[in-house]
Amino acid sequence: MPTVVGEALAEVVSILGRGRPVRVMAENVELSTGEAAAILGVTRPTVVKLMNDGVLPYTRPNSSRRVALHDVLAYKERRSRARREALDDLTADAVDMGVYDEAIRRGRQPSDEQSND
Repeated sequence: MPTVVGEALAEVVSILGRGRPVRVMAENVELSTGEAAAILGVTRPTVVKLMNDGVLPYTRPNSSRRVALHDVLAYKERRSRARREALDDLTADAVDMGVYDEAIRRGRQPSDEQSND
């Protein structure tokens, strides 16, 4: 078995082991707005707005919009990266303000602070 197939199967088993669903598709597949929404975890109208705003490129082979799977996955990765960077920035600000130090001094985890609000 080729190495790439073994790696892909290991990833599928890992995801399934965490109780998450897996769908295997060719990368050049075109999706409906509903399918893209399911992959992104947003509503179909949100996907249509992303298309209208030029964020997600699409084609219109008939009366329906279609979006390439690779474009959906690329957008999802950009969105995840932006969220991680924003969280890193917020964490750095909290450290600079001493929020983490204060939580540790009180014997709490930083996340416990938020649950008391």
